[in-house]
Amino acid sequence: MELISIPDFIAAEPFGRMKTYELIKAGVLETVTEGRRRLIVADSYRRYVERLRAEAKAPRPSPNPKAASHSPGGWPPGHVSPPRRQPKQEPVPKGRRGGRQAARRGSGRGRITRP
Repeated sequence: MELISIPDFIAAEPFGRMKTYELIKAGVLETVTEGRRRLIVADSYRRYVERLRAEAKAPRPSPNPKAASHSPGGWPPGHVSPPRRQPKQEPVPKGRRGGRQAARRGSGRGRITRP
């Protein structure tokens, strides 16, 4: 049974101090105390890594409830996609105070006129 101190574990592994203590509190990492020192059991960390690898390899269900009813290859046979909606275009304001020219010229207020 190999034991690792918490500072050495943090330095060697890709976890920070908070994540390490969260894993200890959750019971994922086993610890033992030697006097006042808390040491991590290396085998518990190896089991944790193996569990993460197994979870990564396992197929995850889609969070989309409609996707569960379809085959893994995509849409069910005979499916016809609905037409895509075109974005609604706002009408361009016309007249003296609207449009591109008014934005370029300014509103006309506060202008200094020369004699």
